[in-house]
Amino acid sequence: EGDPSSSIKPECGDTDVCGGLAGFQCDCSCPGGTAVQCVDDSSDSCDPEKGGRDCMGICTCDDSAGAPVSCNALDTCSNCVEAACSWTGECYDDCMGVADAACYSFEYFKDMTSEEVCKVEEDRIKDSRACGAISDCNDCVKTSLPSSDGSKTCMWSENRYCM
Repeated sequence: EGDPSSSIKPECGDTDVCGGLAGFQCDCSCPGGTAVQCVDDSSDSCDPEKGGRDCMGICTCDDSAGAPVSCNALDTCSNCVEAACSWTGECYDDCMGVADAACYSFEYFKDMTSEEVCKVEEDRIKDSRACGAISDCNDCVKTSLPSSDGSKTCMWSENRYCM
């Protein structure tokens, strides 16, 4: 089924960019299994620590190449989780300071890629919207979750709401 070498990413170089408002991900790899890092490009005037949310970074295998991009500067689930941060709809260093919100990170989804973790979040949002719009118990328990193959339905809470 296709060329297996086509899924191998090229090694990171000086021209690989990441971050920014578009949330570009590093599309390169590091030798020896070293983690790819998106770090602040210190050669530009944009500072992610001083409101530069749209700062571009550079992909690197050398963790001494620059200051790591702060978690709160990352604005997509995938970039956040890939940077070993925690996603709740916003990016945080960890889930510890987040109350009453689902939190997505490799800490809780150990054997998944960032794309898979973020798919779990997307599915939860779709399911929550579909079930949350229903106010009748019978309709609730008959409604299939959008994320399922039809085998799972919304649940009626004893507090009289659909989830």
